[in-house]
Amino acid sequence: MALAERSRRGAAVGRSESRVIEVEVGTIPMDLRLRYPLRWVALLVLVVSSVGAVVMMNVVRGTYYTGTATVLVLKQDDPRAGLGVEIIDPRIQSLAALARSEPFIVEVARRSGVDRTVDQLRSSITATRPKLGADISIQIRDHDQEVVKAVSRQFVVSLGVVVDRLRDGSISVLDQQARDLTQGTTVGYRGPLFQDIFNGRPSLGVDSPSPILMGIAGAGLGELLLFAFCLYAHVRERFSSVDPTAPPLIVPRLGWLPRFGVRRRSHVGNLVSGAMLAVDASSPGGLRSLAFLGVGLRRERASVTVVCSAAMAPLVDRPIVIVDMDPSAALSRRCGLSPRWPRRNRPGLGDAVGTDVDVSSLLVPLRRRALPRSVRRLWSRDAGVSVLGYGRDHDGPLPEHRLVSIVDQLATTYTVVLHLPDVPGPQPISEVLSRCDVTVLVVLDGWTPVDDAGATAQAMETAAPGRGGFLLLENR
Repeated sequence: MALAERSRRGAAVGRSESRVIEVEVGTIPMDLRLRYPLRWVALLVLVVSSVGAVVMMNVVRGTYYTGTATVLVLKQDDPRAGLGVEIIDPRIQSLAALARSEPFIVEVARRSGVDRTVDQLRSSITATRPKLGADISIQIRDHDQEVVKAVSRQFVVSLGVVVDRLRDGSISVLDQQARDLTQGTTVGYRGPLFQDIFNGRPSLGVDSPSPILMGIAGAGLGELLLFAFCLYAHVRERFSSVDPTAPPLIVPRLGWLPRFGVRRRSHVGNLVSGAMLAVDASSPGGLRSLAFLGVGLRRERASVTVVCSAAMAPLVDRPIVIVDMDPSAALSRRCGLSPRWPRRNRPGLGDAVGTDVDVSSLLVPLRRRALPRSVRRLWSRDAGVSVLGYGRDHDGPLPEHRLVSIVDQLATTYTVVLHLPDVPGPQPISEVLSRCDVTVLVVLDGWTPVDDAGATAQAMETAAPGRGGFLLLENR
């Protein structure tokens, strides 16, 4: 490709890039140091935390069954015409305290015959006076529905038995102030003190936590933790294109790329093609080898490498081969060469390093489904893009001199695109970088740490001076 033509394309890319920067600056409202857009992270946390709170509450707390018997306290020892049911506070309070007493609990346990101790029944039986009225509500709350039914049927009968024993003097029940629980009753009266208004049929119900309230509480807690994490993430300075005080990288910017997700965007292919035009124009002598590297972002960098290789195929006059040098094998998994399970890795770079096998026999054509949906229109059957996966797992770093020989061997026939691990890293690849025409650092806007990106850019400049640049990956 002629140098003048490359210069014209580079200038055109620069003009389009300036327009992209304006759009980018105007559409990023805030930087919360998240790897993914805030709206999607907040929505995911909202759903997961609300559903998790409901499930956790049901698993830990469980479902409680309730049985309630209600008695109406009467005054028939000294009735007054026209007054109806007369409320006598001392008698009501005495019967309510009697329903919480030890003799009553023991009598309920004896009559019901349930598999519960007296202490367990004492903690699950309550006696209250609803709305300070003339009735007493006795309730049991338990996980076993049959226990609730058996115990609640004995409330009224057991209360009557305890009242009779108290009148006969066989037992003596005192309240917390050591007062006799027979207050409010005329001396010598032996008639009924209360009436069962439901005729021995207790009211049964289910006491389960409200899923709506639990979901709201869980969602609120999840969002609070999310923003606490955002505040914590500000500890490390991150690279940001909209922050004028952020330190710049020592390598130039080559282009801007969107995140490759499941969404379809008509202009994604144009953005990728424009970035690849800028990369091609940055190598006037011809593009024969290209390296993509970065800090973290394994899945995003793998997508960028595959997509940019497909977009670069029409710009070069030789077929392209993608070499996965990252031990995490994220790119190999994306291309279907190294599935997580079962472990059936195809032979790849590790096998070529350890033996004298022909590298070209290990290449696998790039398939269309390896590309994200938004850019699959860039794929062509005649593109001539192949992949050399990382291969099987190996102990320790791969020998650098063998990696250099493999790259040189492929560069005689193909345009080599290298997918590198983190730099600096455990894998020595400075000699590999020195053989590349262009080295591209992938930076996620608002998330990549500044010090790590600066160290990677410095390593790029040391190994390949003047041949490096970075692609800005959007985070919105």
